[in-house]
Amino acid sequence: MTRIFITSKESTQAPTLESENIKPVMIDIFSHRLTSYNAFNMQRALAIEDLVRKYNKSIHTTEVVLSPTNEIKFNDINIVKHGAAIYAEDLQGSSMINCLIFKNLEVISISFDIYRLTSAVRSISITHVGKRDECLKSILEYFNSLGFSTDSGKDNKTTVIYGFPGERGPRTVARDFIKLPFKDIRKNYSMETQSKIGVLIAQLADAAVKSGIVIFNGPVGTGKSYLIRSLLSDLSSRQSIVLSPPEYFLNDIGMMQSVIAEYPKSFVILEDLGEMLAIDGSARSASITSNLLNATSGLLSLLSDTIFILTFNHDIGKLNPAFLRPGRCLGKIEIGNLSLDYAQTLTKVKLVRQSYSLAEIYEINRTGKDIENFSDKALGLKR
Repeated sequence: MTRIFITSKESTQAPTLESENIKPVMIDIFSHRLTSYNAFNMQRALAIEDLVRKYNKSIHTTEVVLSPTNEIKFNDINIVKHGAAIYAEDLQGSSMINCLIFKNLEVISISFDIYRLTSAVRSISITHVGKRDECLKSILEYFNSLGFSTDSGKDNKTTVIYGFPGERGPRTVARDFIKLPFKDIRKNYSMETQSKIGVLIAQLADAAVKSGIVIFNGPVGTGKSYLIRSLLSDLSSRQSIVLSPPEYFLNDIGMMQSVIAEYPKSFVILEDLGEMLAIDGSARSASITSNLLNATSGLLSLLSDTIFILTFNHDIGKLNPAFLRPGRCLGKIEIGNLSLDYAQTLTKVKLVRQSYSLAEIYEINRTGKDIENFSDKALGLKR
């Protein structure tokens, strides 16, 4: 269902990444209902609603995805001159800048997917609704002149299959996500980690690599999940599969293979394994270990070319050494906190601690305060 967002105030200056307290109005263009509105933009909202009602049988909808051919900063884009009203929604790890244009019997919704640390535009999604398309053509010409290329959207997305327990076996859900190449997030990681990831991507892209294990370990908040998302984007020739909870599938190898075997080449992601694969002498650990070893290089691995990506939030010193055997383990990378000097390059806020997690840096950039400067009083909490 397509929805149009309208801002509660007109923007008269070039857009910035600074978040404004702007309440959006949302119109469902197929049911023709205003979801919310206020008196300030009531006239504008009703005008759009009248347009939708009047041309319901003749309007058409066009969706376009644009990708930058080089790094383009959001502040270098002046979409306001096209009559756009803008609001910003701060999301985890990125910023979504949305705007709407109502002009010449056309409604155009534009969403900018922006990498927050650098304000570089990752992609632009445009939804056009109307009887005419003069304004749409003008917008596309403008973005093309800046260095954006038209994309059908398919090549800019990666599909992830999620496997969950069901009443009669596993059930799966597929979701599409905008690709997040490693080049767009490499600054989030230390130079040593960047180098290791570059080597790992090249290794996994080798057609001769059929199966194996990749291990990421490190404290919570260091960016392991984002790193995996970038690998899935850069190596999209393999189907991405996330199995949760991992213990459910590792305890029943038949359940796991019923999901994996449908795809000839895949990445299978098992997150936060904890102590499940440790050497502790328990029957539970032995069973899970045996199942995963068979799936990675035993006869079960012949069912499909599967590379397992495992994550741990602790020291993996107790991990069964069989998982680290050369030929089975394709890579083991520890993602630690960032040093003070490196963390300082990711924020304008003066830092004082010796190290920071990536999650802390995002929070510092969001609040404009160092973590150590947070207090119950500043957060509005009562003791």
